[in-house]
Amino acid sequence: MNEFQALSLRVPLQLDEPPPYFASRLAARNFRTARAFAQDMGIRFQDLVDGDESAVTALADLGAASLPDLLNSAVRTNRNSVSFKGQMLQSNLLRRARIHVCPQCLQDDIARSDLPPNLAMHGRANWMLTVIRTCPVHCKALIEVAHIVRPSETHDWTQIVSHVVDDLHVLADRAASRPPSAFETYLANRLGGRTADIWLDDMNFYAAVHMTELVGAVASFGKLVNLRALGEDQLYQAGCNGFTILQKGPDGLLGLMSEMRSALLAQGMDAHDGPQAVYGRLYSYLAHGLSGTAFDQVREIMTEHILSVFPLGPGDMLFRKPVTQRRVHSIRSASREYKIHPRRFRKVLAAEGFLFYPLAADNHVILDADTAQRIAARIQDTVRLPEAARILGSTYLTADRLVKAGLVRKHNIGSDGVLLATELKGFLSQLHRDAISVERPATGTMSINFAARRANCTTIDIVRLILDRKLRWVGRHLGRSGYDSILVDINEIRLFVRPNPSADLPFGKARKLLKTNDRALLTLLEIGAIQSKTMPNPVGGQLQRRIPLTELTRFDSTYVSLHRLWREAGVAMTMASFRRELDSRGVRPAPELSGAAATFYRRSDLHA
Repeated sequence: MNEFQALSLRVPLQLDEPPPYFASRLAARNFRTARAFAQDMGIRFQDLVDGDESAVTALADLGAASLPDLLNSAVRTNRNSVSFKGQMLQSNLLRRARIHVCPQCLQDDIARSDLPPNLAMHGRANWMLTVIRTCPVHCKALIEVAHIVRPSETHDWTQIVSHVVDDLHVLADRAASRPPSAFETYLANRLGGRTADIWLDDMNFYAAVHMTELVGAVASFGKLVNLRALGEDQLYQAGCNGFTILQKGPDGLLGLMSEMRSALLAQGMDAHDGPQAVYGRLYSYLAHGLSGTAFDQVREIMTEHILSVFPLGPGDMLFRKPVTQRRVHSIRSASREYKIHPRRFRKVLAAEGFLFYPLAADNHVILDADTAQRIAARIQDTVRLPEAARILGSTYLTADRLVKAGLVRKHNIGSDGVLLATELKGFLSQLHRDAISVERPATGTMSINFAARRANCTTIDIVRLILDRKLRWVGRHLGRSGYDSILVDINEIRLFVRPNPSADLPFGKARKLLKTNDRALLTLLEIGAIQSKTMPNPVGGQLQRRIPLTELTRFDSTYVSLHRLWREAGVAMTMASFRRELDSRGVRPAPELSGAAATFYRRSDLHA
C-alpha cells in the first residue's frame, strides 16, 4: 500500500515483535489506542491480528519497519488454519486474553531505549504461545501480568502492560528461576526453522505440542489427569517429561503404554478393563478430543499396540473405528468364540507352555489369535474313550485294546487320556485303504472280532495284518460303518496266526521224534544243544515253547541216545553191558552233551 507515508512520530520495530503489538506502540507514540489508530489509518486492526499481508504492509510503511520481519512474527489466521513462523497451530495454543512476560526482558528494553518506559517495552511473538513458559535469555519463568476481560482491549500491548512499569523489579524477583525445558528449546528451534531429526518433526507443530503435554501429564500425574486443571509449573513439568519420552520416537510412547498396562496388571485389573480404563486420558483424548488427521499417525501406532495386547476383534471399536481383524485372544474371548470352558482352555495353555502369568485373570492371559485358534481346534478335536469308540464304530473294549496296543495314541491336552478325533478318523482310513466294498459278506469272510474268535487270535493281530498290508483281501461291508464294517477272510487269517505244524513242534512231539524222555529234552534245551522259540498257542493263545523241525532234524542226524541205540541194536544184553561193549571198542559219549540228563553219542563215532 504505497500511498501510506511514514509517520513522523515512530518507534523502532524490535526483534520478534508481532504486528498488533508494534501497532500498539506506534499508536501510543501518536497518543492513540491501537484500534483508534488503525481506524484513523484506514486499517482493520483485526487484520493486523490475523496477519493479513496487506494490513501488515501498510503498518510497515507507517512505521518505516521491515516488512519481512513483521510478517515473520505475525500469526496468520484464516477460516481453516492458523500458522506462525511456518508452523501450523490451533487457536488454543495462543494467548489472547492472558499476557505473559519476562519482567527482566522488559527492564532490558527500558534500559536500552530513549523512549518512555511504556513505549520502550515490546512484546515477543513467542510469548503469545501457551507452550512457551520460560525466558531463554534470563532463564526465568514467564509471569502473567494481565487478564483481559473486554475483547476490545486485546492485543493493545502498550495499553495493557503500561501499568507494570513500576512493578517490574518486584515481578523480576518473583519469577521462578529455571532453564528452558528441552521441549521449549525444541519448539523455539523449530519456530526458527531448525529441526531435531526426531519423531515429533513428522507431526504438525500443534500436534507435537498436544501429544508431548498429554504424554507428559499422564506420565507425571497419572492416567486420570485433567490437563485443564494443571498450572503453568505443572505443564512445564509435563512438557519436560513428555519430550523425554517422545524424543525416543514411537518406542517411547509404546514403552509408556506397556508400563501403564503392567502397573495395572500388578494391581489386579478388572476382567472388563479395556484400553480407556488402562490408558486413561492418553486414550480418551485421542479417541474423543484430539480429532483431525494430524493425530492419525499416533492413533495408528497406538492401535497396533493395543490390538497386540487386548483381545479386541470384529464388533469392537477402537478410536471410534470398528476393529476389522483380531490379532490376539484372551482365555475369556477365545472360550466365548470357540465355545470352550475357560478352565479347560487355561489348563491346555498351561500344559502347552503359554500360561506365563498363572495368577492373571482370564481376560488378561493373552496369546496370538492363530495360536489360540490352533489350540482351540485341538481341544475341540479331543474325545474320551467312550466317544472314541463311537467314532471308530467299535465297542468300548475294542477301542481300549487299540489304545493299549499303541495303534491309537493318547494325548495329554490339558488332561490325561484324551484322543484326537482326526487321528481316529485317520486310523479308520488306513483300515479302509485297500478294502473292497461288498453288499453281502461271502462265505468265509467276517468281521475282525468274529474272525479273531474263529482263528483263536486277538483282534489286534488282525488289525496289524491289515495296517501292514499283509492280507491279500480286505472287504468293507456297505451295510455297516467304521471298524465294524471291515471284513477279512478267515482262511487267510489262519495262515498267518497258526504256525505250520511241519515247521515247529511242541515239546511233546519233539520228545517223541527224538525218542527220549522229557527230562533229557529239557536239559538239551537248557544247555543250548537244541534251539527253541516262544510263540502263542494256536488254540488258547497262551505262550508256549516250540522247537523248529529243522533243529530236531539236525540234532537227530548228529547224535543218538544210548537208550535208543541199545533198543535199535536188539542185542541180548543189558544196556549197561551194551555201554561197556561200546567203551571196549573206544566209542565214548559226546563230551559237549555231558550236561544232558541222558547219554548221547556222535553218530560219526559209531561208524569209525
